[in-house]
Amino acid sequence: MGATALILRRAARTELAAELARAVEVLEALGRTRESLLRSELRVVSEEPRLKAVIASEDATEDTITGVVTEMRKVLRADLLLLADEEGIVLGSSGPVTLGTSPAFAATVRAAWQAREASALSIVDGVPYWIQARSVLIAGRGVGVVASGYRMEDWVARTTHHLTGVTVVIVVDRRPVASSRLSPALRGDLPDALRALDGGHGAPRELRAGGRRYLGRMAKLPGHESDRRIGVVLLRDMDEALAPARRLIAALGAIFGVTLLAAVAFAVILSRRLSRPLDDLVAMTRHVAAGELSARASVEGPIEVRALGASMNRMVAELAESRSQMAAKERLEREVEIAAHIQSALLPRRCDVPGLEIAARMLPATRVGGDYFDVIPTESGCFIGIGDVAGHGLTSGLIMLMVQTGIATLVAERPDRAPRDIVRIVSRSLYENIHDRLQQRQHVTLLVLRYHQSGIVDFAGAHEEIVVLRRGANRADRLPTFGPLLATTAELPGPVAEGSIVLSAGDLLVLYSDGLREALDTQNREFGIRRLCAAIEAAREGSVEEIRDHVLDTVARWQREQDDDRTLIVVRRRDDA
Repeated sequence: MGATALILRRAARTELAAELARAVEVLEALGRTRESLLRSELRVVSEEPRLKAVIASEDATEDTITGVVTEMRKVLRADLLLLADEEGIVLGSSGPVTLGTSPAFAATVRAAWQAREASALSIVDGVPYWIQARSVLIAGRGVGVVASGYRMEDWVARTTHHLTGVTVVIVVDRRPVASSRLSPALRGDLPDALRALDGGHGAPRELRAGGRRYLGRMAKLPGHESDRRIGVVLLRDMDEALAPARRLIAALGAIFGVTLLAAVAFAVILSRRLSRPLDDLVAMTRHVAAGELSARASVEGPIEVRALGASMNRMVAELAESRSQMAAKERLEREVEIAAHIQSALLPRRCDVPGLEIAARMLPATRVGGDYFDVIPTESGCFIGIGDVAGHGLTSGLIMLMVQTGIATLVAERPDRAPRDIVRIVSRSLYENIHDRLQQRQHVTLLVLRYHQSGIVDFAGAHEEIVVLRRGANRADRLPTFGPLLATTAELPGPVAEGSIVLSAGDLLVLYSDGLREALDTQNREFGIRRLCAAIEAAREGSVEEIRDHVLDTVARWQREQDDDRTLIVVRRRDDA
């Protein structure tokens, strides 16, 4: 019995140590999820026209900036939102203002200024915050940095406890700042427990607290680079974990004593009691081996046999559930393949427009992409559209199909419709579908161009800069687009701005998505608009297909891996136009 107890104790300790390790993984996953959410939200905020207006205005007061920041923080439901310059000086804030004086915050701002975005775990008024910062660009030039953050409160610890059963305490300088629910006794002995675990990052230790034995460890919170001591304390009740083992040992002892005293008298009866349930279990295993996952063993007989029968029943049920999930996964994969096929089928296969040479390609990051492009010929020229749905995947691909269908329908109805009218109507329809029906918080960048046979190109919408390379010129020109983001409001505020350019014979017009410009190499450097223009200039004497392939190949060689959709459209006006 002693050896069995020792083995069970070691097994329980090993299992508890594994649970503590899983709790650390859950905390890290929560941090990554929160960081991803912050990054997605800040991408929308950094493109908000009101934010760009106040930061670019020399007359904007601190109260004005703070008012805009406060309004955006309420929309994001964040705990803080700050607007700072490239040195980390706060221009306007909503939330804890002491963050602006933190060296860690200033370092995060400078990192975001240099690399477009950065994240960190900072201490504000003694409380850890998840902080995400992103540079604000106007016409490709940085004008400031917007930072958002969420408090690391009790819900983080309670969520981890709910998922793993581990008691979680988040500490700063040995002082608890957040925790899962603690018993009064454990709460009283918590300082002693923290001292017992101090300095033992990663190694589980046994300790006593609140009159019970615990297995605990201290771990660092990922993403924190401050000099202050911040970490998370994880505790698992050993007495509770060992209780089933003690009950099993007691039951085994009782059975052993009774069997020893009545071995002769009950030998035959015991033999029959044991053989019948075991025969049932053996028969059940034969059915399972034959693929009959509906077979179940009758749970009867001694406690060990009942436990074995119950375990086998659970095992077969889990096996059946696993088979069902695999079938569902296969169905989902088939549906994703169908969606990818539909998306590729709806892209224009040929771009035949009188007077123009056009070559285009979309390379999704996943099987279903979130980029959009289309070329719709008309009697007087054509319409060209390019856009980017926030994120990528099945939902983004579905939204892209909405954009394609909407624009194609509007052009078919009125081929003389202005691009600004198309942008306004599509935005209203997307807002209703995305926000009201799909219950999503995604936005869309969209640029619509209308080409006239005279060479005039009207355009409206918000997307990447338009690149134009004139015949005989050595350097490409870049035209900014100042339209609104689509699907952010039910009605776009004010009129949609519309611009125009004139293409002469031999001139090139290039449209692209941010997946090319933001491609990162192994050193996290962006490919950038300058390298993109240089690639276009280097291949300008080739055909539009050669220019397209040269640019895409150049970006592919630069990027360590494709993490965003890439779309490129190359247009040249013919000499005979």
